[in-house]
Order: sequence, then C-alpha cells, then structure tokens
Amino acid sequence: MSVIDEQIKDAMRKGQFADLPGQGKPLKLDNDAHVPEHMRMAHKILRDNDLTPDWMAEGQEIDAARTKLIADIQHAAQANQAKALETLREAAKKYNSKVLSYNLKVPQGVTHKRHLDFEQELSKAR
Repeated sequence: MSVIDEQIKDAMRKGQFADLPGQGKPLKLDNDAHVPEHMRMAHKILRDNDLTPDWMAEGQEIDAARTKLIADIQHAAQANQAKALETLREAAKKYNSKVLSYNLKVPQGVTHKRHLDFEQELSKAR
C-alpha cells in the first residue's frame, strides 16, 4: 500500500471526509470540456431529453451486427454449410461498408470500428 493510500485511509478513519459539500448528491457532469464549443448546446439538448447522437446508436448497431456475424460464421463453418458461408461472406462485405461509413462520420477522437476479416474469422471457426 502506498503512502498516499495510507494517508487517505487515515483521514477517512478520522472523519475528515464527512460533511463534504454535495455529499450524497449526484455529480454535476455538465462540463463538456472535450466537446467543441459549437456542439455543447446540441449535446445538452440530447442529454436532457435522453436521446443519443445518431453515430452512437449506429455504433451500437454495428457492434451487435459484428457479434452476430461472427457467431453465424462459426456456426456455418462448424456445420460445413458452404452456401451459408457464401451468403455470410457477402454480409461481411456489407458490414465492412457500414463500418467505413461510420468511421467517416464519427467525431474526431472517437475510436474507429474495425473491419471484419471474413477469412480470418472463418479460419478461427474451423
């Protein structure tokens, strides 16, 4: 345990963290320091109305599609279904097109989605 950890635990035992301002209340996370100034109002409106930016929703859909596609590839490979694998190969191409479109839309600093390497997933499944 580090010296700092010891000091924090000692202060907690002494009750030095009791009765701090805002204790028990939710944190105010309104400071969007990483959001460009011209986008802050839009983000606030979305947040206040429990809405999600389109690119975030699309990213979640892409993640779900990737998971399903990999599972389908594994199932078809294990069952040795050649026709299903050809259909999935085409689905992987469409998936990769969606990933490319998504990666071009997302704001700077957001991690890009990876393309799906069909042949690599197929070889893992076999």
